[in-house]
Amino acid sequence: MERKDIILIFAKTINDDGTLKDDVRLRVDRGLEEFKNGLAPFLLMSGFSDWPDNQKTNWSQAEAMKRYALESGVPEDAVLIEEYSKDTKGSIFFSKVGILKPNGLKKVKMLTSDYHLPRVVDITRFMLPPSEFEVDFEGVATSDSESKNLEFLARERTRVNDFFEEMKERGIKPYDDEKLAKWFLTEHSAYKDDERLKIWLSQYVPIN
Repeated sequence: MERKDIILIFAKTINDDGTLKDDVRLRVDRGLEEFKNGLAPFLLMSGFSDWPDNQKTNWSQAEAMKRYALESGVPEDAVLIEEYSKDTKGSIFFSKVGILKPNGLKKVKMLTSDYHLPRVVDITRFMLPPSEFEVDFEGVATSDSESKNLEFLARERTRVNDFFEEMKERGIKPYDDEKLAKWFLTEHSAYKDDERLKIWLSQYVPIN
């Protein structure tokens, strides 16, 4: 088993009382198993989301995942959180520029659900250069997995293709952190004009 620097676990919708729904709980359980087996010294819970049907508690999805990990016996200083992202693209980019790069965490294991995995892989390969990061991926099977639903997979592929097409139209090449940061802050509907995010990102990426 090759050790990693960190295990990144993608968030998803939580229950109204702040507990984890089954698919994200399975992601975290798998991360806890690998952490306790010594795969990596840190866990990174990534995801905020303020969509009305997702965020009805006083804490983020990442914080709910962290609480679950702490209750399972993980030391608090071993659990990092990224609380600015509201989608997969944000999770990957904000984790990269705000946590992975500043802390020299280059060997990364990314954990999500199997139905979400293809999108994670494609976007990661656009944002994290293999010359700087060594990334492994795992998709955790869920009881109601959509990984074999052809209609769902087609929609996922369309979403990724639309992202790549927009990057091409705007002249944003892979791994261009400055242009990606600007795109998130000026074009992406979930982050556009988010001053809190702008202040945070400006610590890591030049913001023009």
